Amino acid sequence: MFEIPPSDYRLAFLSLTALIVGAAIPLAFAWARVLPEDPPPFESSAPSPASLEQEPTHEVSPHPSKRDAKSIILLVCVTLAYILQFPGVPGDAAAHWRNTILPGSPAAYVVFTADSVLLVITGVAACYSLLGSSPLRVPLSIGAELVLLLWLLAPLLRTALLATS
Repeated sequence: MFEIPPSDYRLAFLSLTALIVGAAIPLAFAWARVLPEDPPPFESSAPSPASLEQEPTHEVSPHPSKRDAKSIILLVCVTLAYILQFPGVPGDAAAHWRNTILPGSPAAYVVFTADSVLLVITGVAACYSLLGSSPLRVPLSIGAELVLLLWLLAPLLRTALLATS
C-alpha cells in the first residue's frame, strides 16, 4: 500500500516543529487583526482647549471592516483544526470519553466526519481568503495552507519520529 520512506528522527522532529510553528505564526497574526486595538497610552479623557488647537485631529481611515463574519468563522475552524493536530492534545482521553457516550463503531464515524468537515472547511478557508478582499486575507490563507500541510504530513512525521532504531 503506502510505504513510508526511512527518515532520520532528527529530520522528522525538525520538520514537525517547523510545520507547527509555521502554522501558528499566521494564525496568531490573524487573531491579532481580529482583536480590537488598545487606546494610545497616557491619553486623557478631556483635553484642555489649548491642547486641541495645538494637536492635529486624528481621522479614522476608511478601510474595510476588520470583523468580517465569514472570515472570523473560518479562522475559528482553521484554529480548531490546528489545535487537533498539535502534539500533546489529549486525544486518548477524548476517545475514551467519546466511547462512553457512543459505544462501538458510531464513535469512529463521528470522529471521521468531524475531522473531514474540519479539513474541508480549512480548504474552503484557503480558497475564500485567496479570492476575498478581507483584511484577514493573507494570514488566513497562509495559516490554512500550512494547517492542511500539517494534517497531511504530521502522521508520517510522527511515525518517523517514533520509529527510531
